[in-house]
Amino acid sequence: MLQTQGNGTYWFSDEMYRLLEHNSPPLPAVAASYERGVTLSGMSKTYSMPGLRIGWLATTDRVVMNRLNELKDYTTICPSAPSEILALIGLRNGDEIVSRNQALMRDGLVAARSFCERHDDIFVWANPKGGSICFPRLRGGVSSTEVCASLAKEGIMLVHSELFEDAGNERVRFGVARADFPQNLALLEPHLVRFKTN
Repeated sequence: MLQTQGNGTYWFSDEMYRLLEHNSPPLPAVAASYERGVTLSGMSKTYSMPGLRIGWLATTDRVVMNRLNELKDYTTICPSAPSEILALIGLRNGDEIVSRNQALMRDGLVAARSFCERHDDIFVWANPKGGSICFPRLRGGVSSTEVCASLAKEGIMLVHSELFEDAGNERVRFGVARADFPQNLALLEPHLVRFKTN
């Protein structure tokens, strides 16, 4: 949050995963809910178009919007026309894309939960409340950084929680909204011995 000069607090909200909530209606955008709210969103997560590098800020605060427009004029006046056209196509087909991603996410969460429960001597499952990322905890005080470094040598890329400021460094990151996520879990399975304590 950024404090204004005696006039209240601005609320900046990263909403790249908005519309991918689990088992609940979509949360309202902060820009539509608070007069000093600033929403960040874009095409990369909810709409599965990260390569376009198209995003937006929304606010009802005219002073903030004018300052943001001035900043943009001196940095990146406009994105590439092909990216803009593809983003427009994506937004016009947004309902279909979001529905597809919600289905992928639901299937991926089922696969991740089943995987962690099947290997409950290694993982403690924690169901995320929204979005396509989950962070199962490793049992036994195993360092996720060491495990991930060891896996990388075998060509298995898994992200450790130290990168997400997890003080205990005992979680790994699963991104579940991919059609090939169950196959990726199957590739990980033979390497699970690395996750076990002596």
